[in-house]
Order: sequence, then C-alpha cells, then structure tokens
Amino acid sequence: MSVFFAVVIGFGWFFSSYYGNPNILYFFVIFSILMNVF
Repeated sequence: MSVFFAVVIGFGWFFSSYYGNPNILYFFVIFSILMNVF
C-alpha cells in the first residue's frame, strides 16, 4: 500500500511540476489516500 501511495504521489508531483499547477498534486494526494482507505 505504501508503494502505491508513493507511486501515485510521484506521478502527481511530476504532472504538477510539468504543468506548473499545484492543484494536480493535491488531487493525486487525495486520490491515493482514498484508494488506501477503501
């Protein structure tokens, strides 16, 4: 689960830095937390 969490946040960080939009990172963080809970 923690590996999935890190991979999803890594993807979110990559896309947010690529597009210059930090809201993308917040979306990926919330998505990964929800996937770990459910």
